[in-house]
Amino acid sequence: MLIYYLYIMDKKELDNKAEQLIKDIIQTNDYNVESYTLLLKKNHELQNEIYKLKDQLNEKNNLLKANNKIIKKVKYDVTENTKTKIADNYAICGHFGI
Repeated sequence: MLIYYLYIMDKKELDNKAEQLIKDIIQTNDYNVESYTLLLKKNHELQNEIYKLKDQLNEKNNLLKANNKIIKKVKYDVTENTKTKIADNYAICGHFGI
């Protein structure tokens, strides 16, 4: 009778441990599914942000190319304009002893 009682106690304890183990596995898998779903959502958001940034980069590159074309067309010589200013500034500085 004592052996039977110990067997029943062990079986109940074993059943309780098995039940708790199964619950833990289910809870862990639920957590994993939720995490995976959140990761997919975050990935989708990041991909959208990448596409927007690529579009902005393309727009800026196109603007830069257009501005470079405009700059290449300009044939203004800055040195001609500043030569007289430098000479005038030198004369003023020399005159006042600065």
